[in-house]
Amino acid sequence: MAVVNSILKNVHGEPSAPDIGGGNVDYTKFIILTTARTGSSYLSSLLRSHNQIVSFHEILHGLQFFSGYLKYPPIPIKKLNELRNDHPIDLLEELIFRNYSDNIHAVGFKIFYDHANQGNLKNVWDYLRNMKNLKIIHLQRSNLLESLVSLKLSMKTGQWFTTTKPKSNLWLRLDYDECLDYFKNISTNLDYFKRFFSKNEIKDIYYDELLENTEKKLDELQNFLGVDKKPMKTPLKKQTNQPLSDTILNYSELKRKFSSTKWAAFFED
Repeated sequence: MAVVNSILKNVHGEPSAPDIGGGNVDYTKFIILTTARTGSSYLSSLLRSHNQIVSFHEILHGLQFFSGYLKYPPIPIKKLNELRNDHPIDLLEELIFRNYSDNIHAVGFKIFYDHANQGNLKNVWDYLRNMKNLKIIHLQRSNLLESLVSLKLSMKTGQWFTTTKPKSNLWLRLDYDECLDYFKNISTNLDYFKRFFSKNEIKDIYYDELLENTEKKLDELQNFLGVDKKPMKTPLKKQTNQPLSDTILNYSELKRKFSSTKWAAFFED
């Protein structure tokens, strides 16, 4: 707790150990490896509903998802931001993968392919790969067009998650080159991180399968994380249930342009 204690001393004048909640360090450590609009908030929310799981959000990207989850030392958000940027590994070791009470059996957080990509944060990736027994939940979406549409709709509406029923009056137009670049980028990242974490135990989860067979997939995840099987729930809902052909104004044009490519299956609406 050296770095955290140093920050506390500078802020409050006296060093003070953070609330560690117990002496348990024998729990499963995991990350949810993914990208935007793959159902990561939905999955993380489900995991957080289990009383044996601590599942943080995007702690290496936005600290608004960090504080307030459990009892932490009273570090101002500015100092917490400095800790993340200057000492990200200390943040993980001292405030995430720390001691917990005996009832906690799994602890992890969500990280996107494009997170931790500058400065000291870059060191996080090798740290995670070399962490003993770290488990990887690799969350993906079978149809990359669906994730792109979801991303564009969220950017358009400013709504990144919802607890109300899905909307049915959302439309947009997509550029062919933008779609192609997105498909290539996500596919490249998928291949890269499968190789990067090839020595880790990986559980592939697909968002569409999670929605279609929630109980079965959550049972598999609970087995993977080594926690007791319990009901898990979330208030989060899909943004829209509209077919892609009804949402994308130039759907037919894009389908025709991608018809002879390996991306054609994304347009089988």
